[in-house]
Amino acid sequence: MAINIDWLINAIGHTAAVERFTGQGTNGPVFAAATTERCYYQAGNEVIRTSDGREVISSGTCYFKASVADIPNESRITVGGRRSYAVVVNRRDAGALPTPNHVEVKLR
Repeated sequence: MAINIDWLINAIGHTAAVERFTGQGTNGPVFAAATTERCYYQAGNEVIRTSDGREVISSGTCYFKASVADIPNESRITVGGRRSYAVVVNRRDAGALPTPNHVEVKLR
C-alpha cells in the first residue's frame, strides 16, 4: 500500500504556478496557460545531470502530489515569486510498495 503524502503537501506546502512546456515556436518556447498546484519547495543548490547528459546547477526542488498532471522538462514553475524552469522530472511511484509516491521536479 502506497503512502499518501498529500496531507503533508497541503499542510506545509507552497503554491506553484506551473506553465507546462508544449514545444518550440517561431519566437522561442511555447507554454500552456498556468495552473496552480500545491507542492513542497526545498531551496538548495546542487549539481545534477540532465537526461541528455549535461551537468547543470539546480537551485531547488519541488515535490508535487502523485496525482499532478505530467510536467514536461523545460516547464516554467513559479514559487514564492521566483520563476524557474524544470530540468529533471521524476515520477516516484512504487505501486503497491509502502513508499511516499510523488513527483519530484529539479529546478534551474
